[in-house]
Amino acid sequence: MFSLWCANHDEKAFPKPEEMAPRANADVPHVGFGHGPHFCLGAALARAELQDALTALTSRIECPSVGPGAVWKPPMGINGPEELPITFRRRA
Repeated sequence: MFSLWCANHDEKAFPKPEEMAPRANADVPHVGFGHGPHFCLGAALARAELQDALTALTSRIECPSVGPGAVWKPPMGINGPEELPITFRRRA
C-alpha cells in the first residue's frame, strides 16, 4: 500500500525532507495530493481552507511551540498525531 509517509522524501529533490522547511523545499513541487490521474479532487478546496485557517490563526497567536510527548497513529494511509501537545500565546 502506498503511504503519504513516502511522499516528498527524496533527498536529491528536497534539501530537508524530514523538516518543516518551506523555504528550503520551495523549489520542488509537493506530491502529497498525488499526481496525474490520481491527483486529489479536493486539493484546491483543501489549499483554500488551509490558507484561510492559517491567516485567521496567525492573526491571533504568536508562533506555537510543540512540547514533548507526541503520539503518532500507525502509518496506514493518511495519518497524523494522536496526541500533539502545543502551547499557544495570544498575540498582543
